[in-house]
Amino acid sequence: MKKTSLFNFVILLLLSLMLSSCDGNTQNLTNNEQGRLLIVNASTEVQPLHGTSWYVESLNGVVIPAIVDMRELTLLFKADKVAGFSGCNNFQNKYVLEGQKITFLPVASTMRECLKSEKVIFESAFLKLLATVDTFQLNSERLVLSAKGSPVIVMQPL
Repeated sequence: MKKTSLFNFVILLLLSLMLSSCDGNTQNLTNNEQGRLLIVNASTEVQPLHGTSWYVESLNGVVIPAIVDMRELTLLFKADKVAGFSGCNNFQNKYVLEGQKITFLPVASTMRECLKSEKVIFESAFLKLLATVDTFQLNSERLVLSAKGSPVIVMQPL
C-alpha cells in the first residue's frame, strides 16, 4: 500500500512540474484534510501591458512638436515582445516585467533612410531613452516609462 502512495506522489509531482512549465502558472502541491495530494494554483502572473498600444506624448519632458506626428512614435505590447514605429523605422524587441520594473532588451530595427532630420532626432532620442527605462506607471490615460525615478517617456493610448 505504501509503494502505491509513493508512486502516486511521484507521478503527481512530475505532472505538476510539467503543468507549471507549460502555461506559466505557478503550481503548488498541498495535502487536503484526508491526506490526499492536491495541485493548487498559487498565482497567475498578470501582464498589464499585454495587448496595449501607445504613442509618445513627450520625451524627457519635451512635448513632441506638431512637425513630428506623435502617433509615429509608438509601442505595441504583446506577451513578452514590444514592437513599434520610431519615426523612420519599425522596431521590435523583448521586454521583461517584474512588478513595476521593466527592462527593454536591445532593439532590432529596420534601416530606412529618413528624409526629415527632425524625425531622425526624435527617433534616436526615443530609442536611446527606451533602453534606459527601468520602471513604469500605467493608468487608463497614460503610460509613464521612467529611468532612475525620473519620467523619460510619457505615452497616451493609441
